[in-house]
Amino acid sequence: MPGSGTVFGGGYIYGQESQYAQFQVKARYSTKGYTQYDGMIEFPAPQRNSWLRTQIGAAYLDYTQINFFGLGNDTSKDDKSFFRQLGYFVRAGVTADLSRFLEVNGRFERLQTQTKDGERDPSMGSLYPGVPGLGDDKNDFNIFGAGLKLKLFDQWDFPPVGAVISLDGARYDDQSLEKYDSFKVVGEAGAIIPLGYRNRRIALRFRTAQMQADSGEDVPFYLMETIGGAKTLRGYSEFRFRDTRNLLLNMEYRWELIPYIDFAFFADTGKVFRNFEDFNLRDLHWGAGWGIRVHAPGDMFFSIDLAG
Repeated sequence: MPGSGTVFGGGYIYGQESQYAQFQVKARYSTKGYTQYDGMIEFPAPQRNSWLRTQIGAAYLDYTQINFFGLGNDTSKDDKSFFRQLGYFVRAGVTADLSRFLEVNGRFERLQTQTKDGERDPSMGSLYPGVPGLGDDKNDFNIFGAGLKLKLFDQWDFPPVGAVISLDGARYDDQSLEKYDSFKVVGEAGAIIPLGYRNRRIALRFRTAQMQADSGEDVPFYLMETIGGAKTLRGYSEFRFRDTRNLLLNMEYRWELIPYIDFAFFADTGKVFRNFEDFNLRDLHWGAGWGIRVHAPGDMFFSIDLAG
């Protein structure tokens, strides 16, 4: 739950050994009043290493004070406001490993969402009346998506090095208001490059998302792309910049001080934009800092970052 403050929660997982299916449920509550309940079943269980996997999941969420600074790449941090988003989704998907290097997936999702003024002043509606999607009745979307991922990692040594390239597309069909039909394409490439020995590595990530509404329709603000926060542009508030398209670059130098613990220097840059012709490296926002990475075999990863 990005931007939610300190989170408290718990969960239950069945099927961590060699069972045919794995089932998990989780509940979370934050100091800012955010609530989320979710559950998922996956079969076969991940430990069986099957080439074909099916996932079915559902979640209910109520986020009470999400940051909103306006739309576009030139908004001011002094114009911060808050909105509330609540709703649920149900999702079903299939993932197939066609080879050691190639993964494909397909999914269907039913999303119901509603946005209101946040439970903190100033409210979004008081500063930004007329933003597409704010104050609408509950809206239902059918989402059809598919993607592929090319995995070029050397997995035999630790820590792994290599590259991952992915491409994903999703169609959003507005079932209620019939004014927000749109399509999104997301491309991402990441690489971990050793500098001689593997205890010193460069990690690179490039991501862009392009969302386009159908003719005569619009993209609601809550489906738009954002940058800002711990997972995108460190040193900026969560959801600092928001629009229909974005571009993001992350760069890290990682030095393994002792086994499973890295010291990292990083730099992030990116922007949001409305028109495809602005897909370039002008008008970028920058952030930089340092952090600590704790990692271990089995996809365990934990990080602490300080950025400005």
